[in-house]
Amino acid sequence: MICRFLAAAALAAGLVFPRPASAEANVVRVAKQFGVGYMQYMVMQELKLVEKHAKAAGLDITTEWATFRSSDVMNDALISGSVDFVSLGIPGMITINSKTRGTANEVKGVLGLNISPLMLVVRDPAIKLLKDFKENHRIALPAVKVSNQAIILQMAAAKEFGDAKWGALDHLTVSMSHPDATAAMLGGQSEITANFSSAPFQYRQLKNPNIKLLLNSADLFRDDPMSFNVVAATSKFKADNPKLFAAFVAAMKEATDVINADKRKGRGDLPQGVGREDDRRRHHGGAEGPGDPVQQPGRWYSRVRGLHGEDRHAEESTEGLEGHVLPGGAGGELDTVVCPGRRAA
Repeated sequence: MICRFLAAAALAAGLVFPRPASAEANVVRVAKQFGVGYMQYMVMQELKLVEKHAKAAGLDITTEWATFRSSDVMNDALISGSVDFVSLGIPGMITINSKTRGTANEVKGVLGLNISPLMLVVRDPAIKLLKDFKENHRIALPAVKVSNQAIILQMAAAKEFGDAKWGALDHLTVSMSHPDATAAMLGGQSEITANFSSAPFQYRQLKNPNIKLLLNSADLFRDDPMSFNVVAATSKFKADNPKLFAAFVAAMKEATDVINADKRKGRGDLPQGVGREDDRRRHHGGAEGPGDPVQQPGRWYSRVRGLHGEDRHAEESTEGLEGHVLPGGAGGELDTVVCPGRRAA
């Protein structure tokens, strides 16, 4: 009898005080990787920009931040629902979109994040060309066969050895985070002979006179720059949280504006506490070098499709902070991206 009464009371309460069917999430979970390529996220986190724009939309939310080694791990987290927004390279974007296309959790691009040169550096003076790698050498990169660096290495191998041997160096590659690979390259004896990473790690390594540049991704993409990272989310998250989705994009735009307005932030002079965990303490080397995104002026772009399907190019002259582009309109999705990949047969 008591159980019936409680059940009836609960039902009545549900009828009198129904939960809004359109209620959006009160927590947004954002994932990034290591490096200064994620500087917008550092500013967004420090200045609480997602919370700011969400509040303007009538939402009271908190933002949780996580750092992953590479896109393969992040993809698993996104599909499992552990995170809401991820940042990954084009190969990772293509992979996860292919796996989820047509499902309830289909993953799509949200906006372009940046473009940056990726460099393969070596510490064995005998290695001057790709053909000089031996069986005892190991090449560290974020994720074997699927990361930006892995695909670019395959493209370089195809150019050096012929299309049929595009995977000639794959068996020498090992998955390793940028901080760990940098420690291996700069430390004592290690099986790691080479590292294919990104800013600022590649520049920190090149400060060591024993480490030399072997390959720059810019050499393979001279006519059409390659997107280093894009932001992705599931269609379901966008459909369930339209205001929060738009608030995130608006926060990214404001963070880009903050950085472009003060180029010193690109040198590590971020607001106190930005990246105060791993990114600032371990990874801001302030290194300089050819193609360094905080040193070389230029114009980068990402092509996006806005809310109404119109094509537009989001361009931003960056002068001292190349690579932090102005994202597209709220709710935009990537329309065209440059795909690093092997030549079609």
